Order: sequence, then structure tokens, then C-alpha cells
Amino acid sequence: MIEAIKKGDTFAYEQAFVLYREKVYFYFHKKTNSAEDAKDLLQITFLKLWQYRLSLSEDYLLEQH
Repeated sequence: MIEAIKKGDTFAYEQAFVLYREKVYFYFHKKTNSAEDAKDLLQITFLKLWQYRLSLSEDYLLEQH
């Protein structure tokens, strides 16, 4: 999935969002105890994933984290 995102595959990026948004949201919600902050952090996280996709390591697997 990382390789596809790195190549600019928007479908792979959307799939990553669909697969991991709940897990990431609940992680941030647990850390901040705020639904609004968790939503904001979720959005920032996925925006940065796309923004910095060219610097991603293909050795890193989203599925393991």
C-alpha cells in the first residue's frame, strides 16, 4: 500500500483512509479525550501522509502499526 501511495495512487490512499481512520481516530481520542481534537488530528495525519508521500519508506507497512 505504501508503494502505491508513494507513486500517487489516490485509490490506495483512499483505501488507507477507509481501513485506518477509526483506529487512528480512537487512538487520538484516547490521548486527547476530545472528539474534536481527535477529528482534527485524524485529518492532519492523513493530509501529511499524502503531502509527504514521496518520502515514505516502502519498508514500512501500515498494516503492522
